Amino acid sequence: MNCVIFLTLLLQPPANQESVLWSFKVGQEFFVEETQRHLFQAKNTALVTSYFDYTYLWRYFIVSEKNGQFTLQATLEKVRVNNPNEAGAKAIEALKQHEGSKSSWLLVRNETGWTAEPVPGERGRHAVPYFLTVGTPRLTDQQDSWNQLWKVPIADWGDANMDMTITIKQRVNDRLLTTVRTKMEWPVGKTSTSLLEFQPNGSTLAGLGEFDFTRSRWVFFEFRIEGIWQVTRQGVSGSLKQNSYCAYRLFERRPAFP
Repeated sequence: MNCVIFLTLLLQPPANQESVLWSFKVGQEFFVEETQRHLFQAKNTALVTSYFDYTYLWRYFIVSEKNGQFTLQATLEKVRVNNPNEAGAKAIEALKQHEGSKSSWLLVRNETGWTAEPVPGERGRHAVPYFLTVGTPRLTDQQDSWNQLWKVPIADWGDANMDMTITIKQRVNDRLLTTVRTKMEWPVGKTSTSLLEFQPNGSTLAGLGEFDFTRSRWVFFEFRIEGIWQVTRQGVSGSLKQNSYCAYRLFERRPAFP
């Protein structure tokens, strides 16, 4: 019986593999709109609610390539605050002051896909261009999902682990449509005066993604995060409920951006 099973496995055709990763080349230019929405509800002696909704317009340019590593220049061309009345003048000013800033990154390919690392000697002016690292190098016809892990720094407290389960929804011609469920895990942060913990909640809503096999690019990708922060500072405790949404949309040419 074992011999029959072994022979059966040997005779099975190998699973077809496809790459669901970005393809880069020197001189390539493209634009990405990144929209973030954050709802925070802080509860101590009273409930305080804050809501921020803003969109970045990024210009990405592939400067050079060496040994399979690509140097990317990221320019934050414009910032649009979508809820100016609720956000307030100080928040708008803090976001707008980064317009026109640039940063450089090394796009490095490994066995799990692309990673983005700061160019040595470059100051970290921007967040990591995570959108360009989405995907898997080996998607088989027997596979319906894969996991994506992003490490996201949170101020001086350390790195959060963004664990995404990306599930294939359907394939239409040369487009792959996916759903995205995200869970953020973060180790306890502790200083001499405060303690910070995060309790993730599973979102009832899944994000969506769309990959174009013809151009080897993600056209759209979104995810959601929900959880509760517990803060203890000098013996006083409080909680902060977070509900966040992030979406990326690709443009071949600079889009109209009011």
